[in-house]
Amino acid sequence: MDAQNADLSALKIDRQKDSEESGKSKRTAVVVSAIIVVAIVVAGYFALGNALSQAVEVSLATATLNSPSQSNAVLTASGYVVAQRKASVASKATGRLVYLGVVEGDKVKNNQVIARLEDSDMKAALDQANANLKMNEADLVNAQRTLSRQKSLFEKGLSTQADLDA
Repeated sequence: MDAQNADLSALKIDRQKDSEESGKSKRTAVVVSAIIVVAIVVAGYFALGNALSQAVEVSLATATLNSPSQSNAVLTASGYVVAQRKASVASKATGRLVYLGVVEGDKVKNNQVIARLEDSDMKAALDQANANLKMNEADLVNAQRTLSRQKSLFEKGLSTQADLDA
């Protein structure tokens, strides 16, 4: 029964009193934080201004690492050696390589034989062409003799113009 007769008005929250205290504390916190922010900005401006106004002059140099042998050398170079001129060599004929007189990178002179191909096929073709030439020369000589014979027969009247033209 005590709980039913208890004064419930004592449990009431006084909102008027809390709002006045919280408003004052909020205003105070805002003012204090604004002062702190302004102080930090002013201090940073002066510190940065002093740092920028005191420029240090810097001179640049290239650092290299030299071994003792390089420091005594008159000329040191690295890279590739490339030929000034390059020549390609090819054969018009095909065949098996019989002789190779130079190696890549060797110096050669004018008219120097640098390689030989197996030439038996070429020699056979040359011999065949020479034989054909001799046969055609013999045919020419035979035709010239026949023509001169026909002319002489025509002049003697023993042959006709048709025989001469044939």
